[in-house]
Amino acid sequence: MDDAVSRNLFEGRQAGLLLIDQIDIVGQNLIGKTFEELNESEKRLFEDLNVSIHKLQETEKVAAEDIKKVVRESGNALSVLPFADKTPLVTEYKPSFIKSGGSPNSDFIKIKAMGILLGTGEPKLKISGTTCDAAGKSESELVFNCPKNIFQAESRIDAIYGDLTVYQNTGFLEGIKRFLGFGKELEEKAYKVPLYVIPSQLGTYSFSMFREEKVIERRSRSQGFEHTNDHCQGGRDKTFPFAPQTGWMIDTPTVKANCDSRKSSSCNGLRNVTANGFGYNCTIRNNGECVKAFGKVVSYDGRGQCKGTATWTDFRELSQRVQHNAVGGSIVWGKDVSIPLLENVDAVRLTVETINGNVIVLTQASSDPMDWFELETDYEARTVIIKPKSLESALD
Repeated sequence: MDDAVSRNLFEGRQAGLLLIDQIDIVGQNLIGKTFEELNESEKRLFEDLNVSIHKLQETEKVAAEDIKKVVRESGNALSVLPFADKTPLVTEYKPSFIKSGGSPNSDFIKIKAMGILLGTGEPKLKISGTTCDAAGKSESELVFNCPKNIFQAESRIDAIYGDLTVYQNTGFLEGIKRFLGFGKELEEKAYKVPLYVIPSQLGTYSFSMFREEKVIERRSRSQGFEHTNDHCQGGRDKTFPFAPQTGWMIDTPTVKANCDSRKSSSCNGLRNVTANGFGYNCTIRNNGECVKAFGKVVSYDGRGQCKGTATWTDFRELSQRVQHNAVGGSIVWGKDVSIPLLENVDAVRLTVETINGNVIVLTQASSDPMDWFELETDYEARTVIIKPKSLESALD
């Protein structure tokens, strides 16, 4: 059977379990018999079931209706067997799936079982340890009201199996005997009722937008400076130059310098600070004098020095592709999700993780409809809209 989450899948599984239960009923009544000991009706039933199941196996994509057809054929065949004139047979359940928490307008979920000879005794349906209230009974249909709080699913589809008990009709005479207090107890027939609980949300999403933006790249710079006079050299002013890297500019408020001087030298500070460069000025003087005798220096002065470090930040403006992540969240069946777009957005990416474990990634603001939702763009309102289907239409 197709593994996609759909009404076909849920109904097909229900029908498949019913077929198993029907075959089990046949087996219980024929225990101990070999095939040769079966009557013609019993042999024909097994032969027809074998043919029907073989056809299902050869079908490339089995629909729920294919299995339901086999269930109906099985029920019709069972009804003509000698033991089947009083045997209750279930042929279908409704609904095949239930939305988590049910409807806000009711405290109950209505569960139906359809078939033949279902009206004997007091049929019971128990789900997750809770006995559902009987709400209607006929030979062809049983109706139960089950508290909706037992049908809960958070983020994944949950399969719940109920236990349906029906009773075999033992005939008019046995009914009189039971009324008088000495008849046989009604014979129980048990069915498993598969119900699939669907979370109230389709899944979760995350959304990203992309656009070209002007961004500022920054880079810290540091450069030392130093000058020492030679002996006997006169005082001088010296400005040390600093420049940004090629293609960059200086962020002027970040320019700083520390300076140390010795002897009679002095640190005079920054000069001409602009985006294209700056300088640092020192006055460098030696201490004392050089003394000469007979044309030769016999006593030297102290060499003046200025040294330090300048720091600043270079910056440049770049055009860069930037990703903006919008706030993600849940997608509820049948409820649109609107996401505002930034200006100049030229691409988007929507990632949806659905309750059946699929991850869907869409990279266009307008896309072909998905199985459960579609993505639209309102260009005037600059909004992307996730449009989920209702649960019923999504699973059809």
